[in-house]
Amino acid sequence: MLDGLNVKAREAFLLSQLEGLTYADIASRLAVSVSFG
Repeated sequence: MLDGLNVKAREAFLLSQLEGLTYADIASRLAVSVSFG
């Protein structure tokens, strides 16, 4: 499943699921908007 995602989408998913970050925190960390994709 994760192999089909681009790098930032994969990282966002992992940050959300494994680290429990909010979408806003993930967007800030990855330097993207909350609605990227």
